[in-house]
Amino acid sequence: MRMRYNQNKLLRNLKLKLLIRKNKTKRIINEMKEATKQIQIEEEEATKQKQIEEATKQKQIEEEEATKRKQIEEVEATKRLKIKNIREFDVNYLLIDNEHFNNNVQLCIENYLNNVLQFLKKPEKQCQELFNRFIMELLLIFNDCTQLKLMNVSKYNLKEKEEYSCPIIIAPSAYHCLAHIDGEVGTARGATEAQCIYTYNWMYSNILEDNVLQTTGPKFLHVYLTMPIEILEKLVEKAAENGYRAIVVTCDDPTSRVWNNILPVFLEASKNIDPNLMKTAIMPNMNIFDLSIEPDFYDGSITWTNIERLRKLTTLPIICKGILSPLDAELAIKYGANGILVSNHGGRQIDTTVPAIECLEDIVNIVNGRVEVFVDTGIRNGSDILKALALGARAVFIGRPVLYGLTCGGHDGVRRVLDILKQELIYDMACCGLARIDQINKDILYKPS
Repeated sequence: MRMRYNQNKLLRNLKLKLLIRKNKTKRIINEMKEATKQIQIEEEEATKQKQIEEATKQKQIEEEEATKRKQIEEVEATKRLKIKNIREFDVNYLLIDNEHFNNNVQLCIENYLNNVLQFLKKPEKQCQELFNRFIMELLLIFNDCTQLKLMNVSKYNLKEKEEYSCPIIIAPSAYHCLAHIDGEVGTARGATEAQCIYTYNWMYSNILEDNVLQTTGPKFLHVYLTMPIEILEKLVEKAAENGYRAIVVTCDDPTSRVWNNILPVFLEASKNIDPNLMKTAIMPNMNIFDLSIEPDFYDGSITWTNIERLRKLTTLPIICKGILSPLDAELAIKYGANGILVSNHGGRQIDTTVPAIECLEDIVNIVNGRVEVFVDTGIRNGSDILKALALGARAVFIGRPVLYGLTCGGHDGVRRVLDILKQELIYDMACCGLARIDQINKDILYKPS
């Protein structure tokens, strides 16, 4: 009996020891797990801290490199922006061996020159000759020339009392990213600094609209009448909410055509341009030619009632672009246009189209002040602007010179080009005895009999 008692006691002691050892082992295991977990946390924090330090170091290196590049670009830009005449900003200047331009941009410019300008040579030459036909009389009436500036420009409006700082508006040219990495954002910034209106080409832009709208200056929205109706109506309805001052509608592009002389530009450009740019050349993920040949995109059934339909969707002024005939000007007004942009689309729509400046006076006469009249194409200096205003245009749209400035100096180049044009306009006004924009009229033009 006693022996059994001792055995049970021994067994209980053994169980107790085993339990104590088990609990101790469990505690040790938990402590080891906690220690391992703590080590992992510390290692992760150390790794994270190392990554932060490396990222910070990399960022500092990139910022230093960016600062150096910017300083170099500013030095180069300063040299270029000392140019005092817009004509010195011509294409020939872009072909000078200059490290500021990368190989891709230069190749694009050379292809553009060799192909497109050959194709446009005749209408371009015609337009320049027509501008030169108008000779200005120099009137020695000084009118306090020390106070000369672009004054009283609030008269330039679209029947909505929109004030302009000068009668120069940036035209809705395409693909500004081919000229400079900042693309349309750089152009919009330059326009803001020069206090000029920028026209954003929503369709032919590789820059998202939201990025362009972040710039603070006044803007027009440019759309095509042939765009898919659901996209077009949505854009027009939201235009005012997005801060646009007016809507420019291209009316002279009812169908698609691939020009033999222009096609090589795209074929060559595709070898040198970022493939992602080519994929999003018109709208995201859509190739330029794939979209252009879609029958739903170029709707040949559009009529003037399409303008009337847009008129009902917005209170913003609508400017009909591509008008060359007084008859079309009358129809545009009838169906709700607030403005007429006399334009031949850069001479690209029809090989033998009439220059816009030749049509301006007839359209101004038929409109007779009912809506505002604008003009574009071939305007290269302040004298051209003054002649267009003298023929009755309220303002001019500028395309190619702005792209030259963007290529040479980004947004600073755009601002400089616009400043040069304004300075030339002021100088030419002074030489004609004019101190204010509203004094400009046909009396300053001399036509030999």
